[in-house]
Amino acid sequence: MAMAQTFPDDKRRGRRRAIPTHAEPPRTASALNFETTASGDLIIVLTRTSGTHRGVGQTDIYGGMLRGAQPLGKHFEVLRAHWWRFKDGKIVWHQVVSDDLGMMRQLGLIPDTLPAGKLVNPSRD
Repeated sequence: MAMAQTFPDDKRRGRRRAIPTHAEPPRTASALNFETTASGDLIIVLTRTSGTHRGVGQTDIYGGMLRGAQPLGKHFEVLRAHWWRFKDGKIVWHQVVSDDLGMMRQLGLIPDTLPAGKLVNPSRD
């Protein structure tokens, strides 16, 4: 996952503004920070990110899943959890867990169900 170009430069600012607004060609998105936990040099933030698919992806953000995808103008909203570790007031590590599959399904790029030929009837023993 690519991060926005600006990062908080200390833990105090990080707690107030841990998730910057993302702006990338495939969509316009914003993140709402609705839970933040800080312990020692670690900040954990749970966000709800939403946006609209408006352009053709050119980067490897989201594992490249949007690269070349035709914009459909559909809206998405997903949860993300970010972990930041600080050392000497600077971010030294970042990890994110994101519902990219849910985003792709909401954008209509991955079907909500399996095609009929892929469905099986479970055995009832």
